[in-house]
Amino acid sequence: MLTNNSIFKFYHGWWKNIDKTIFLIITLLFSLGLFFSLVSTSLVASDKLDTNNYFFFFKHLAYIIIGIFTLIFFSSLSQKNLFKISILFFFNLSIFLLLEISLP
Repeated sequence: MLTNNSIFKFYHGWWKNIDKTIFLIITLLFSLGLFFSLVSTSLVASDKLDTNNYFFFFKHLAYIIIGIFTLIFFSSLSQKNLFKISILFFFNLSIFLLLEISLP
C-alpha cells in the first residue's frame, strides 16, 4: 500500500506539472454543467419520465466523477507513455469506426 509520503509526492508532482488555467476552466465547466443539470431537469424528470427528481443530476455527477479520474490518470502519465496509449487508442477507435461504417 502507498504510504502518505508517496501519495504526497505523487500529488505534488502532478500539481506542479499540470496547466492550472486549463484545469480551472475544466473544473468551472464541470461545476456549471452540474448546476444547470440540477436546475433545469429536476421538474422534467419527475413530471414526464416518472423517475427520481434528481435522476439526470446524479447521472451527470457520475460522468463528472469518471471524467475527473480520467483527467487525473492521463495528466499523470509521462509524455512517452501518453504517446504509446494514444497510438493504441487511435488504432482501436479506427477499427471501431470502420466496423460502424461497414455494418448496415
